[in-house]
Amino acid sequence: DKTSPLILAFIATAQPDAILHKRETLQVVRETCATLARQETSELYVGNRHRAVAITPGEAAVLCETARTEDIRLTARRLNLHPKTVYSHLNNAGKKFGIRNRVELLKMIALL
Repeated sequence: DKTSPLILAFIATAQPDAILHKRETLQVVRETCATLARQETSELYVGNRHRAVAITPGEAAVLCETARTEDIRLTARRLNLHPKTVYSHLNNAGKKFGIRNRVELLKMIALL
């Protein structure tokens, strides 16, 4: 399976069974985002290797807000950031977690 480490980390953290119930989705997103924002590192299993990946609070906030709004401009407004800063945070987080392209990022965000 070639699922990226970021997607696997979010699936493990977000309890995907809860995502199947629409009324619980927002709560799952909030809890996942709060957990990620508090963590200085996310622990990932990549193949048989274990590694820690640092994600900044800003990157976690942008990932979570983008998952909630699905709109870069709205995310930027809500977080009081420039849209290019939002793209930068998404790009940096993607690199840290092994996301290979924007489509994979959108798939990961859709899981939240």
